[in-house]
Amino acid sequence: MTIFLPDSKGTGIKPGTVHYRFANMAGELDYVTIGRSYPGVVTPSSKGDFKVNTRPVDGAGWNDHFWHLNAARTATEPMQDRTRYDLRFRITPPEDGSEPEPMTLASRALHHRSLLFTLRVGFIGDQPASIWKFEGASPFARPHAANDYNRVQLDARGTATLTLRDVHGGLFNGFAWRWDA
Repeated sequence: MTIFLPDSKGTGIKPGTVHYRFANMAGELDYVTIGRSYPGVVTPSSKGDFKVNTRPVDGAGWNDHFWHLNAARTATEPMQDRTRYDLRFRITPPEDGSEPEPMTLASRALHHRSLLFTLRVGFIGDQPASIWKFEGASPFARPHAANDYNRVQLDARGTATLTLRDVHGGLFNGFAWRWDA
């Protein structure tokens, strides 16, 4: 999964691109759901094979349900077992003009075991003053600051990468960051 955040020091969400590449190994799937805690309008890539149905979750944010489209892009069809998929979408600010809180976290908790999981977060423009990773953490145990063991340096493109093997469902893996020093 790759997330690019063209965000100026976290002063609210700007249009961002998200890309998931995954192999379905769980039989036929009608849709995949991605949860998020911040408001925004999700638009699948016009060249992609998915449509989205976004629903609010009381007290928890939003669930974006991505349904796979047939080759003609006229109807939904299940994702096939042992098939690789690319899901790309953009997240833009809410249409109501409200100013959301700054983004300071990119993480995922999987519902099923994954043999290989890679998360990339890229910053276009301003970069955070500090960024750190966490692995296998509950929502309450995610670290809130960088230290000698979890600090991450961005590469020359402003991207941080976390690759894990044999990840079990239920716990969070990802990055957090602080815009101020």
